[in-house]
This record gives sequence, C-alpha cells and structure tokens, in this order.
Amino acid sequence: RDDKVQSRGSLGLYGLASIGFALLTGHGIVWCVGVPYSTVTLMLPFIVAGVGLDDMFIITGSYFRLRREKLSQKKDSYKLTNEEIILIIKETLEEVAISISMTTLTTLIAFAVGSGSGIPAVRWLSCYAGVCLFIVFLYQITCFIALLYLDEKRVQANRYDLFFWPKSKNEVKILAQKDYNNENFDASNDIEQDTVTTVSERSHSTVNTDTAAVTSGPERLMSWYADQLLKPSVKVIVLLSFAAFFAFSVYSAMLLQQEFNVNNYIPKDSFMASFVNAYENHSSIVRQIGVYFRNVDQSREIQLKMLDYVKRLSQLPQIGEDPPFFWVRDFAMIAASKRNSYLDLDSMTFNQKLDLALSNPQVHQMYDQDIVRDPISGNITASRTYLYVRHLDLTDVQDQIDLLMDQREITVNHAMNKAEHIINNQFNFFTFDDLYFYW
Repeated sequence: RDDKVQSRGSLGLYGLASIGFALLTGHGIVWCVGVPYSTVTLMLPFIVAGVGLDDMFIITGSYFRLRREKLSQKKDSYKLTNEEIILIIKETLEEVAISISMTTLTTLIAFAVGSGSGIPAVRWLSCYAGVCLFIVFLYQITCFIALLYLDEKRVQANRYDLFFWPKSKNEVKILAQKDYNNENFDASNDIEQDTVTTVSERSHSTVNTDTAAVTSGPERLMSWYADQLLKPSVKVIVLLSFAAFFAFSVYSAMLLQQEFNVNNYIPKDSFMASFVNAYENHSSIVRQIGVYFRNVDQSREIQLKMLDYVKRLSQLPQIGEDPPFFWVRDFAMIAASKRNSYLDLDSMTFNQKLDLALSNPQVHQMYDQDIVRDPISGNITASRTYLYVRHLDLTDVQDQIDLLMDQREITVNHAMNKAEHIINNQFNFFTFDDLYFYW
C-alpha cells in the first residue's frame, strides 16, 4: 500500500541487517577457532540470507495475522497498547518456534555431515555455514524480534516509515464493520490490511490469550523466553552482547591471512595429494622476472646506473642473488679480458665492440634476444636481463605483495626514473612479470 506510515520498509531493512550481523559474528567466531577461509566459502552469504529471510517471513507472517486478530476484537480503537504488542509478540514466538527451529536444526545437521568431508574446502564451508546459520537463528529470535517491536511502536506513534523522526499529520482512518459489509465499499483507498478491522467470523469470537493453557514443552519454553527477553535488564544485556560480538568479529577479521594451497581442493585419499606433496618437497618453484631498460644511451655513466639498478633488485630477500646473465656486466668483463690481445678495443666505438661480441656464435645465441637495436644506426633502443626469484612463497599472498611493493619502491626512487629523465611518464628502468597482474 502507498502509505507512508503503514508500510514496513524499515522492518525489511532490519531483517537484512540482522542477517548481515549474523554473518559477521559467525565468521569472527570461526576465524578465531582457526578454520581457514577458501573461495568456496564465498557462496555462504547467499545460503545464510536464504535461511534468514525464510525465518523472517515466517515470523512476520504470523505476527501480522495475530495482529489483525487482535485489532478485529477492538471495537473502540485501532490502537494497540504496549502490553498488547508484547502479548502478540509472545504468541508469535509460541506459534513459530517449532517451525523455524526444526528448519534450522535440519540444515545444521546437513552441514554437520558436510564437515566430515575429505575435501578441505567443503569441510571448511560446512564449518562456516553451521556456525553462521546458528547465529542467524539466534539473531532472528532476539535482535529481529526487538526491532519488530520497535517498528510496531513507530506505527502506533503514527511516525513515517524509514524517516521515523517526524510524525504524520494525517490520522489513520478506521473503517467500521459496516463499511466492509457495504457492497459499494471501495477497498482501494483502504490502508494496509493489517491496520483495519477485518471482516471474518472470528472477529465475533473472543479468545482470552492471557489465560490460554500452555501445555507443550516448547510452548512453555518460548513463553518463558519471551517474558525474559522483554525485561529491561535483558534488553541491555542483549545490546551489549551484540556490540561485543561485533567488535570481536572486526578484530578477528583483522587477523585474517590469505593463501592458496592446491591440497585444500583435493580429496585426502586422491593420488593427486601425494603428487602435489612430493612436488613441493622435492622441487623448487622459481619465478623469472624481467628487468628492462629503454630510452637511454649506452655511455659508461648510464651503464653504471643499469648495473646499480640490477644490484639493488638482486639484494631483495626474495631474490638474493645476481642475474646469471647480464650483457652489460658480461660484455665489460669480456672487454677487460681482451685488452692485452691484438684487438685495439680503445679505438672502437661502442657499436663496433657490440658487433664484435655478437659475432661470436655462442655470445650471439646467449644475448641476442636480450638486446634490441635500431636497424639503421645500430644503437641499442632497449635491453633486458632476468632475475630469478627463489625465495618467494607462492602460497603466501602477503609475501608476493611485499616483493611487488619492494621492487616498485626501488624503481620509483631510481635516478634514471626521475622526471627530468623519463619521456611520456614512462620509466626508463623497470621490471615486469605476468604475476604482476595477479599481485
């Protein structure tokens, strides 16, 4: 209905918020226990939202039906007193307790079975789901019930939905019983059905809910629970508990660590598990990172800066060694070893020395792919070398990010990458690897 007071948009938001807080609380508890978090667990919010919304629909459906019954018995006023609201909530909990409890219980049993799976990712998902579903059940019968009471108080105070601080100037129209019996009555102008006197046979019957006998165990339990929950001291305890759970969940999230381990997605009795373990124990994974130079001449000063850049990168803890092949360093060593030979290297230009070195078939095969030359002038336009990352844990995301940030700091702070040397905001010296796209 298009009614700014009787609409229940804020109640729907309250339900979604209680589900969100349940997810935060559940994740925080499981994280503190130490259960790893995998990408499979990302589907959990949809599962918890489905179960939580189902409980919310059952509770609100029962509440609005009992609310209409209560209003149908009132002949002098459509208003509900505070005691009547509490009584309706109590009857609602007594009515829906078994249905939502059994739904939650059967779902918990299903995930308890899943927690014994041989696949770690499935087992972890079941642990997270079981805890979160239990927490969302507790929040629905505590937090959401309290918010339902506050929303009903808002309606009784004639305050707007969502923007509840101002009161509506229009009084709610109360339709008498005869208006519903009139054949010409137009219900399109009526307010929400749950706020009017309904036409039904049960409107002529009176039920004394205060003196109704409560016989079954679950009804007695829920009746006692409703009485305890509505006490002021219990309300304070509930609010403080929610605040503590929220702070606890935030702290737990700060301790979360990320990693990728193939074994987490392989059944423990699969032959792949032993293969992966053997591969990790008896082999080493080495990443090759390219170091590139461009837009610079090959003067001795520039080559010293190239050597300095590579040296700084080699000293990173994830690398820890010089490149096995680097043409600037190796050609300088070759030239030094030939100075006492018949070759007059001092009279040669750099390009002539380069041509002489590359004329050797072994040298050409080793370094030709690392040097790009202008086809006309013969000058080097770009070159590269490779560093080997031998001390990087590819299952540790933080270790990979540290390497990315450390090499970036060296690159940004190098003298040849300052503003006075670069062209079109492109670094002259830089590194690159395909993993950078993931990091």
